[in-house]
Amino acid sequence: MNRDYFSRWLNENTTLSYNSISKYLGAIKTMSNELLSKGVMEKPLYELNDSIEAERLKDKYFSVRQFREKDERGHRMYSRAFIYYIQFLKK
Repeated sequence: MNRDYFSRWLNENTTLSYNSISKYLGAIKTMSNELLSKGVMEKPLYELNDSIEAERLKDKYFSVRQFREKDERGHRMYSRAFIYYIQFLKK
């Protein structure tokens, strides 16, 4: 899966604005980079095909206090982006 397919899926399956879609795409990239830098995964989130693995990574990501706090400051943008990405992978 890649960013373009996810972007298209968000556009076709949600009522999100273009601006919100752009922010969610960026959030997935940011979380992917953070998970990669911590050695939690070996390939970017956009290369995942398994919603169960994505759910595991979501739990792992939000088990880190600094990431939970960042999500709260960002009005849950990161957690919503992950939820949309998991829904996308399930389709």
